Amino acid sequence: MRFSILLLLSALGCVAIACIWDRDTLAAEAKGLPEVVRVVTGRFDRNPALYYEMRASRVEEHISREPRRFDLYDDLAVAYDRLGESDKAIEWMERKEQVLKEAPDGVPGKKDALYKFYANIGTFYAHRWIRDSGDLEQPGDLEAAQAALTKAIEINPDAHFGREVFQLWAIEWLLDAETEDTLGEWIGDRLHHRRTEVQEAIEGISGLIVLGNAWESVDIFQALAYLLGNDHATLAHIASLRIQELLESGRKPLKHAESDIVESIHIAMTDEDILRNAEQEFRRLRAEAERYHERRTEFMVARLREGRHPDTDPRFWEGWVEPEPPEIHDASLIVRARQYSSEMAGVALVVGILAILAIGVILLRRALLTIVGGWRRDH
Repeated sequence: MRFSILLLLSALGCVAIACIWDRDTLAAEAKGLPEVVRVVTGRFDRNPALYYEMRASRVEEHISREPRRFDLYDDLAVAYDRLGESDKAIEWMERKEQVLKEAPDGVPGKKDALYKFYANIGTFYAHRWIRDSGDLEQPGDLEAAQAALTKAIEINPDAHFGREVFQLWAIEWLLDAETEDTLGEWIGDRLHHRRTEVQEAIEGISGLIVLGNAWESVDIFQALAYLLGNDHATLAHIASLRIQELLESGRKPLKHAESDIVESIHIAMTDEDILRNAEQEFRRLRAEAERYHERRTEFMVARLREGRHPDTDPRFWEGWVEPEPPEIHDASLIVRARQYSSEMAGVALVVGILAILAIGVILLRRALLTIVGGWRRDH
């Protein structure tokens, strides 16, 4: 028997995106975003380097013809950041800043363009710090990132549904020389473990993975696993398996020993069968996600090498059949989902009974008042 990921994880809601802004960001929001299991297993779209190389070449030439198109600077800078060229990304954001300074205040879209400038350049500073050294003794780019993202939030606090806050918190955690907390613990303390705020944090951190550069970040996955730990133990375990995978591949946490990262994840479950089944599901779903990524990349590269690009070719995706995300086969997870459904049904039954009793009391009261009223008129 099979059980849909979407149904199993419906209580978690959708996942959000990271703080980079370009045309792909808007397209991803319009398309909809993957559930937590798909985020953790890598079942989301990731584009090959050639995709960004072609975009960068085309957009740079386009800017020479329309230097006051604010959005082109975002497309170009994000493309360079995706290619690992942080200096070029920052350089093009600085050029955008100059164009914004020269533009009159009444120009349509200037405020939004200014917000995206700060959101993007703050992200690029953080990425350059990680790429160059990741040295906490040399925090210059991190401090620049903190300042820029703070300004972005001041201009538009609700953009990305408030997701910049969690990126900013991650940077502030890195700059906090006194804390010994992991990123998850640091964020959890600021949320006071209120369920609605924890859910927002889960979505925001997941967003850093989907369209940010956090797919290979031990610390970001630690934060995700930690926040999932109390209410979504199976998902927390799956996220911890991704952490193990990253550590085995040579990825390192930025502030802690590997053992501290592993010990920080609290799995509120002791059922070994469920945990073992979840691990089997993780391995299966990871393998499927990699196959999906390879097929999609092969399809894209073949067309990109022909000079075709999705930005300019409306028929680029003709012939591509989007595979449906795989479903969960784990019987233990199905049982847990049924238990959840039964609990919800039980609550609904109790509420229904109480409602019927309340209606009965109201009707009885009205009947008694009618009888009393009639007796008084007769006497």
